[in-house]
Amino acid sequence: MFFMAIENEDDRQLVERLFAKHRYLLFKRAYDILHDVQLAEDAVIETFLRVIRNLHKIEESNVSQTRGYLVIICDNVSKNYYKKRKKESPSEDDMQATAADNNPVEIVIRQDTIRRIAAAIEALPPMYRDILLLTYTHKHSHAEICEMLDIPLTTLKKRIQRARQKLGQRLKWEGLQ
Repeated sequence: MFFMAIENEDDRQLVERLFAKHRYLLFKRAYDILHDVQLAEDAVIETFLRVIRNLHKIEESNVSQTRGYLVIICDNVSKNYYKKRKKESPSEDDMQATAADNNPVEIVIRQDTIRRIAAAIEALPPMYRDILLLTYTHKHSHAEICEMLDIPLTTLKKRIQRARQKLGQRLKWEGLQ
């Protein structure tokens, strides 16, 4: 495998353990972004190549932090692959969407709406804001979030429900709902 080139035996074993433990999660994340098996596999390999260059940032004993670090790298690599692929061959749908996206009024409305939604999320109490970000922005599963926050599933579901309610109230107040 690609990590056989790592000279330090301890580092090589660390990378092998990380790969064995997280490769399926990272592949799923990459595939969700790219919708292409080969590109998703390439993104996972690229993720670990970057990790190898930054092994000093990995603390294996902190499992949730390490997983989060790997997911962030994988998401960024996948998004870069996605952008590169889009630049190389835009589809007809993309070209039509681009034409609609270039309407100045639509751009201003969309930017204002995004800004107001982001402000409403930011204004939520941290407990609710973090749950929403982990769930919808970072796309962690409920099991992963429960493990990260060390809370039971029922607590997580209730917090998500309350966070949605509070966000809905804020958006209604802002006139966005």
